[in-house]
Amino acid sequence: MNRIRLIDWLSRKRVWPYYRTYAQTQWNERRELDQFRLQKLRRLLRHCERYVPFYRAVMRDRGIVPDRVDSLDVVGRFPVLDKATVRKNYELLVAAGAPGLGTVRYSNTGGMTGEPLRVPKDVAARSSAQAAMFRFYDWMSVGVGDPKLVLWGTPIVRPDRAKRIRDELFRRITNTHQVDAFRINQAVVPALAELLRRHRPVLLSGYCLSIYELARWFADAGERFTLGAVSTTVEPLFAEYRPLLREVFGCEAFDQYGCGEVEAIAMECATHEGLHVTEERVIFELDDDRNVIVTDLDNLAFPFIRYRNGDQAEPAGRPCGCGRASMLLSRILGRIGDVIEGPSGKHVHPELFTHLLNETRISYRTRRRKYQVVQERPDRLVWRLVAEPLSAEDRAWLIGKVRSYLGDVQVEIERVGDIPPARSGKFQYVIGRS
Repeated sequence: MNRIRLIDWLSRKRVWPYYRTYAQTQWNERRELDQFRLQKLRRLLRHCERYVPFYRAVMRDRGIVPDRVDSLDVVGRFPVLDKATVRKNYELLVAAGAPGLGTVRYSNTGGMTGEPLRVPKDVAARSSAQAAMFRFYDWMSVGVGDPKLVLWGTPIVRPDRAKRIRDELFRRITNTHQVDAFRINQAVVPALAELLRRHRPVLLSGYCLSIYELARWFADAGERFTLGAVSTTVEPLFAEYRPLLREVFGCEAFDQYGCGEVEAIAMECATHEGLHVTEERVIFELDDDRNVIVTDLDNLAFPFIRYRNGDQAEPAGRPCGCGRASMLLSRILGRIGDVIEGPSGKHVHPELFTHLLNETRISYRTRRRKYQVVQERPDRLVWRLVAEPLSAEDRAWLIGKVRSYLGDVQVEIERVGDIPPARSGKFQYVIGRS
């Protein structure tokens, strides 16, 4: 059974043709790869000229004619956008009335700084991103139908029935079992070990910190497993994590990088020399400060051209030994946060606090721009928000939710004017002190 085609039939996406294309283009020489991207870029610019007022004005003012574009360098003539600029010009960036987009679905992006964005994504964008992920499975020698275990935060707010059905069907087709990363703690280690032995996953994937914490607990308990691959995302996969993951899970770890606005930006191949940028679907740039600037070549519903997403990366400066010509990154310098341990020994992943704010739309109601959680003592958290005032109801709900995850802790929510970065220049959004 072709499971990817089954996903397409059920979801009305086009993952299979994208997957077949990307399976071939990964071996293209540089010139061929750039020609492939140039064709996509011309299509994107022609679409923007017709349906996206913001970029129509940019191209008119800068003399960019889509049909005359003969080089990817034209992207450098567009302004760099950040989240604040996108939010300010949101309606002008929507491709209103454009035909052929298929079902448009929305994803909420946010993170620690900036009010979240609600990004429309058309069928092509979602199909392309999923195809890139299935190609990543190939790199890890994992089949679409192989058993998988995912450590990921379950929704704080229960999704509607249609989404629950879609998600459950996808899990069944891809043979995926999900564990709530927000509920993992040392007390459930025996149950998780039994789940691994019973489900026998080929792939363990999820938040890097959650997988690393689990590996530490398994190591302390003397547990060892034999998996095919470990895939980590959200936080950086540090070199010092790899030996423990290899020891506990009996396999190599593969890093993967994306952002909510664009998804599936870079993945690590089996050579483990860095992360390959999925250049078939993005144009990836780094400015002088190594800030990531990305252009999505597929999403016509809400085009991102030269979008600075808030992350940083280091280029490898050389090709990968695997023979693929795509741009190679040595590492991602992404978000930084600590796992919080409550006085009862319960642990929560730092992403919990982002989910609490975004899924409940508290971030939108308060125009939240930044937050930071500091654990001053094992039983006391200070949650600082750069935002408009919380309602009494929202404040009480947030405090109650944190306590439901961590136990008997004092939660102080403070509204502040700004939160400076650490001396290193990086912004740490959750700081543990236990």
